[in-house]
Amino acid sequence: MRRYLPTALIAVSAMLVLSLDGDACWRRRCGPPCGGDYRPPFGQYPGRTVVRRYDKRLETDKRNIPEFKEIAPFATPAFIEPDADTFTVRKHDRGRAKTTYANAGVEVFADLPSLILTLPPDEEMTALTQKAWDFDRIDSEQRNVRVTAFLFAIAKESDNDFHLIIDDDGFLEEGAKMNVEIAGVPTEGPDIDAVQQVRDFFKAQFGGNPPTKYKPFLDPPRQVIIEGSLFFDRDHPSGEVGPQGFRPASAWEIHPVRSIQFVGS
Repeated sequence: MRRYLPTALIAVSAMLVLSLDGDACWRRRCGPPCGGDYRPPFGQYPGRTVVRRYDKRLETDKRNIPEFKEIAPFATPAFIEPDADTFTVRKHDRGRAKTTYANAGVEVFADLPSLILTLPPDEEMTALTQKAWDFDRIDSEQRNVRVTAFLFAIAKESDNDFHLIIDDDGFLEEGAKMNVEIAGVPTEGPDIDAVQQVRDFFKAQFGGNPPTKYKPFLDPPRQVIIEGSLFFDRDHPSGEVGPQGFRPASAWEIHPVRSIQFVGS
């Protein structure tokens, strides 16, 4: 029996070393690296619940800063639309992209945070886009989406776009928000009729006279299903669009809107 003891001890030691090494290897693959705040990219592990990283765009921007106003800076004097519905494409920053729909299928999102987490950072988009009226959509904007959210504030801008501020869950003090826009009827482009139809439908929901100022809020907020094309509006720095204290924390928009459904109407 004693002559087998050294062999047995060697075997047990080898098994322990392999077990510890395997466990360390598993930790290296699946756990956070030492000293880091690692989160695996969303979707990296199909079928698993992954903790998503914090993203400031999922919070309301409450800073007290001036509200952005639609102005055509290159027009002297400032350009004024000829009526209450027209959008003169060549007189506005990225006028073409704002009034045409992306050439893509429709991605469906159950809520606003799920959509926002798929969007590139604002800083990246600012570096990639320009203000020229004919600067078309870049790849990140070639997306059509449909999302369920809560509409609580509406304002009409001088370019005749309606700004619709939506919230993720209807509890307005906190949470993700986004600006979506019912475009003015463009003076040129392939989607004039489609833009006209959604604009007429939207106005009809308010007896032909939608709100033109952000306040008072819709009370209660109205649940909506909005479909349209993603658009990064570099004219709208985060925290400058919408009612003060209840503003989106990103310049990403759904613009132009292709359809809007008022749930329960």
